Amino acid sequence: MTTRGVVGGAALGCAAAGVVLVVARRRWVVVTVLGRSMAPTMEDGDRLLVRRVRGTAVRPGQIVVVEHPDGGDGSYRAAPAADPAESRVWMVKRCTAVAGDPVPADLPARCATGDGRVPPRTFTVVSDNPGYRNDSRRFGFIACDRVLGVVVRPGR
Repeated sequence: MTTRGVVGGAALGCAAAGVVLVVARRRWVVVTVLGRSMAPTMEDGDRLLVRRVRGTAVRPGQIVVVEHPDGGDGSYRAAPAADPAESRVWMVKRCTAVAGDPVPADLPARCATGDGRVPPRTFTVVSDNPGYRNDSRRFGFIACDRVLGVVVRPGR
């Protein structure tokens, strides 16, 4: 094999590895837990492997990473941050109900629906730590377009 063939093969291998890396980054992300809202399941500093999914793919019982509805500044945002440069605050919570499921009893009264079901393209989340209520019990339904992904492997 010539030097040109070896260099060309190495370049092709590097390009293929780059493509694989780009595809993997679109599908997977690593998230670090900040705080104790998901204790004892997860602790502050745990790193999580998250698979990016559409919000409509989230199921009850799954741990999800979603954009916080108030962006962390206390003012509720009706829609996700549109500008990628805008600061997004993510939270890790457990899904408790999805569209069509009965509305959980511990949600605020303003979440009452005519048929008692979670509205289309929304779901509810709660903290595993009962002392933390910065979840659907405070701000209600989460829109499906706020989902980053589901946790596939909690870590320590």
